[in-house]
Amino acid sequence: MTASLSHFRWAFIVTILGLMATFWLGWSYNHNLGGALSFFVIGFVLAALEISLSFDNAIVNANKLKDMTPEWQRRFLTWGILIAVFGMRIIFPLMIVVVAAGIGPVEALRLAVARPDEYARIVGDAHLTIAAFGGTFLMMVALRYFIDEGKEVDWIRTLECQLRRCASVRGLEIGFVLSVVLLFAAVLPDRDVAPFLFAAVSGLLTFLGVEVIGHFLDRRDAGFIALPTALACGAEAVLVPETKTSIDELVKILENGMGKKKNSSIVIVAEGDELGGAYKVAEEVGKRFQGYEIRVSILGHLQRGGRPTCMERVRASQMGHAAVRALLDGKSGVMIGIIDKEIVHTPFEKAIKHHQDLNPMLLEMIGI
Repeated sequence: MTASLSHFRWAFIVTILGLMATFWLGWSYNHNLGGALSFFVIGFVLAALEISLSFDNAIVNANKLKDMTPEWQRRFLTWGILIAVFGMRIIFPLMIVVVAAGIGPVEALRLAVARPDEYARIVGDAHLTIAAFGGTFLMMVALRYFIDEGKEVDWIRTLECQLRRCASVRGLEIGFVLSVVLLFAAVLPDRDVAPFLFAAVSGLLTFLGVEVIGHFLDRRDAGFIALPTALACGAEAVLVPETKTSIDELVKILENGMGKKKNSSIVIVAEGDELGGAYKVAEEVGKRFQGYEIRVSILGHLQRGGRPTCMERVRASQMGHAAVRALLDGKSGVMIGIIDKEIVHTPFEKAIKHHQDLNPMLLEMIGI
């Protein structure tokens, strides 16, 4: 019990300090015990509500964290917490007041502390644009969840199965959201249409911007395939996206091999490596070793020309049969595979996002 509580030590300290700050703020605002207790009770209720809702967020975050690399897990738990706590709880509401009232951030903060009634009035006047922005953004989040071929858990199975059948329709979620926005704009007063549409489109563009950044940061990790390949063929080096790559270090490794009178050297380059792939690496190495012949071989091309074993023929027949049956059953967007001798259908979304860590011992053995 003591060990578990020690993990929440700073959480308890920050919570207590926050409640003390609300009591002090109530006293400085009302100059009596009743006002201070009123602020304290409101702060306590909000803290309890925030903590209870955070348990749900913790479950969602845990499901995301399990597929991240240790480096991105640390970034998520630092940058993500800072953005979620200070960005969305403090800075975002203040920016709403800054834009709505046309005042500076410092003045908006003073307004929130010293004149909460005026602060609340400004936020209330901006309700339409806040609802348009947030509603559009959250509607896209919800639709992206429900219309997801990789989703394994359903709330309303019949409805969600039908929605997944539409997942291949490009831009379906955006079209639906824009239709809802136009429907609301048609019934709003003329004076509210322009700010409502501007806020709604801004919410949609913000969601798409977050998606683009997410795809940019979601680097493909293929080192777990390249690493054993390098060991099996006795390669001098392996370049994988999970580790930093340096042409200078690679050149030193190759020069060391030449110093041992080696006639040839093999370098394995995984997909997604930061240097830009095998051809780019070959080009850079060729600049350092002019006069030497450098060849690039794509393993997939060689493998397709190999002679399959008996077991490979059986597995190919099993998976081919399963693929045809899946299409006849109306399934799409899945990869056929075999796990524990059983045919499985893995959604593409899950297959390409699953992360498999490198074996550090194998990585160390490459340098021996």
